[in-house]
Amino acid sequence: LVYHLVRPVSRTTIFLARFFSGALPAACVALLMFVVLIGTSGVAPATRVWFSLPVTAALGTLALGAVYYALAALLKHGLIAGLIYTFVVETLISSVPGSMQKFSVMYYVRSVHHGLTAGALPVVQPEIEQNPLLRAATQVSQVGTTQAIVTLLAITGVGLALGAWRVATRDWALKE
Repeated sequence: LVYHLVRPVSRTTIFLARFFSGALPAACVALLMFVVLIGTSGVAPATRVWFSLPVTAALGTLALGAVYYALAALLKHGLIAGLIYTFVVETLISSVPGSMQKFSVMYYVRSVHHGLTAGALPVVQPEIEQNPLLRAATQVSQVGTTQAIVTLLAITGVGLALGAWRVATRDWALKE
């Protein structure tokens, strides 16, 4: 990144160009993983499912990518912070029943997918024990598709704005 910053282009442009050039391959990998999962499930999904895959992959990649890029710009060890966020924070928040899940990016990604595929996939109800705590922990709420899409785009915008601001105001020392 340092060598790009000595060029006569604004730092914000460089930051956003790097983000969007990496977002397309990342969305393609996420889409490929979705296709493999559905292809190996043995279920013949409806057309709505195939439509929802690129939308869900693109929105999820943009939102999580923006969070990663913001962490990378704001913190010295942004990659480590991003991995901790993904595997610890997202997992903890998404496993808490109730409205706490709304602080998770993946909550909104799931809401988009569930909203676009409502009624298209067979629903298999898990056997839940009689313990009310276990029953509450397995319930996953969701918001409307439009609200989830707007929230993911807002997360993307805020993450990119924070990252671009930090890159533009940071003093970059050239290494030898």
